[in-house]
Amino acid sequence: MEQVTTEGAAAPKRPTFLTVLCILSFVGCAWGLISGISTYFTAKSQIAATLTKDVGTVQGVDAKAVEATTNNIIQAMGIDPVKLSNGNLMIALLNVVILLGALMMWMLKKIGFYIYTVGQLAVLGVMFGYIGGLVGGLGGIVAAILSAAFIIMYAVNLKAMK
Repeated sequence: MEQVTTEGAAAPKRPTFLTVLCILSFVGCAWGLISGISTYFTAKSQIAATLTKDVGTVQGVDAKAVEATTNNIIQAMGIDPVKLSNGNLMIALLNVVILLGALMMWMLKKIGFYIYTVGQLAVLGVMFGYIGGLVGGLGGIVAAILSAAFIIMYAVNLKAMK
C-alpha cells in the first residue's frame, strides 16, 4: 500500500513507533467517547450505587436515611453529579478533537500534533477546572500523566511529519 507522489517518489513511511502511538490513541479516543457519553447519562446513579452497594444487606436501614447519607458523602467528597455528567460529555466531545489530531499524525501531518495537544490540555482543564472535587482531581492527575507521556512520545516523532 505505497502511495506515489506526482514526482514519482514514494511517500514518506510512517515510523513504527508513531503507528503504535496512533493506534493506542484511536483506541483511547473510542473508549473515552463511549465512556464519556455513558457517564453523561448515568453519573448520579453510578455514584449512588457505588456508595450504597453494601447498605442493602443491612436489615432495618431506612431508604431515606441511606439517601441522606449518600448525599452527605457526595457533598463531603466535592462531587457534583451534574458537573460530573456534563464534564464527561465535554470530555467525550474533546476525544473527537484528539482523534482528529491523531488521524492527522497518522497521515504524517504536523498540525495534528498541535490539535492533539490542545485537545489533551482541554481535557485536563475540564477535569481540574469544571468537574473538580476529588473525582476531577484524581482523574485529572491520572489524565495529566498519560497526556504528558503521549505528548512527549508524539513530539519525538515530529521529525517524521510535515
